[in-house]
Amino acid sequence: MLARNNEVEGAVQSIASLEKQFNSWFNYPVIILNDQPFDQHFVDSLTPVVSGQVQFETISNSSDMWGFPGWINIEKARTPMAEQADRGISYAGDGSYHHMCRFNSG
Repeated sequence: MLARNNEVEGAVQSIASLEKQFNSWFNYPVIILNDQPFDQHFVDSLTPVVSGQVQFETISNSSDMWGFPGWINIEKARTPMAEQADRGISYAGDGSYHHMCRFNSG
């Protein structure tokens, strides 16, 4: 699961639903990823909700898994993102959101 520190309530709800519907019978481990280190409030809020083991991991911004790939011209990519943000398109100017979408798409 990808989650940010400020999304703790939604993360708790998602994990609680997963536990209620499925994982409470199987106790599979849960891995929660973020592009920033998790704060203690996030860890303390999620840990008791998971029936199995839980791991909190940080995706390195320098890895190929997060951020712009090396072959992308970053300034050229940011120009249309800024233009879309100016037009009010949700998350258009949020680079972290774009990285998350790319990460989720494989």
